[in-house]
Amino acid sequence: MFKKLRGMNRNVWIRFFGESLNGIAFMMLQPFFALYLADKVDSLIYVGIVMAISPIFSIFGTMIGGKLADLYGRRPIMIWSMLGNGIVMLGFVFF
Repeated sequence: MFKKLRGMNRNVWIRFFGESLNGIAFMMLQPFFALYLADKVDSLIYVGIVMAISPIFSIFGTMIGGKLADLYGRRPIMIWSMLGNGIVMLGFVFF
């Protein structure tokens, strides 16, 4: 099993670590974002709605991304996706 993992393409490992780092950063920001929103709005229902927007759009984004990957190739779409994720994470930091 470990020989198969070691034999994987370098691009797969870069993508794996990039996605892992992105997921960890996003999960670390979510609780603080929820606490910040709880101070800014009157109802916790609004906090729940805002927090649910990301997973919902993620579902549609994956479907659109899959279609774009079929049209333009996986590599350019993955590069643009990771750049977009980085920009969104920077936006969260400055928000």
